[in-house]
Formats: sequence, C-alpha cells, structure tokens
Amino acid sequence: LPQDPRFIDNGARSVHREALKQALEKLLARHDGATLAPQLIQLGVPCGSIATIDTVVAHPHTLHRGLLVEIGDYRGIGSPVKLSRTPATYRSAPPALGQDTRQVLQGMGLDAQMIEKLYAAGIVRG
Repeated sequence: LPQDPRFIDNGARSVHREALKQALEKLLARHDGATLAPQLIQLGVPCGSIATIDTVVAHPHTLHRGLLVEIGDYRGIGSPVKLSRTPATYRSAPPALGQDTRQVLQGMGLDAQMIEKLYAAGIVRG
C-alpha cells in the first residue's frame, strides 16, 4: 500500500477513501487486534483493538475501577467518572434497542400513519 499512488498522501487517501478502507480491512483481517494494536502503537499509529461487551466487562481494569453495572439482565459499563460526594447511581437498566422508538417519533410530531410506514419499511424497529 505505501507505493500505491492512490494512498501516497492524505489528499490522495481522502479521494480514494473507500478503496483504502477495503484494502486495509483485507490486510488487517488476517491479524488479531489485541496482538497487532501494541505493535502499531510502538510504530506511532494511534489505535486499539475492538472489544466486545463481554471482554470489556471482564477486563481487569474495568473490575478494578468498579465500572461493572448489573441490573436485571443488563450487564455493562457504568460511569467512568468517580465522585466521592456524589457517586453515580443506577436506578434502572437502559432501554432495549427500539423500546422507546414509537414514543420518540411521536414526540417529534410524526403521526401514527407515518410511524407505521417507517416500521413497515424497516427504517425503524422496536
């Protein structure tokens, strides 16, 4: 890739962004992110591997900082801000994906017919 004229400088990379994205995805798919990220960081490339929720909630740093929040079936990360006099509290789990969609759309002024069209077209779900 370094010799490809489409990627020779930032301007060229911007013009050929989609081609660069595809080329990088193909090359990077062969590597484990957790192994590759530290190597790239050593070379001055700002990066990090993508972690799943399960990986993040089990990470020693997450546990050490007390960031794990479990409410009912919800298991995720709480506020990273730790204030001694006003600590974060969690009264309920976040809504499920799409749980409040209809209410939000109504609040935006959409009528029932338009909302149903959005659901039927698969634009929104819930």
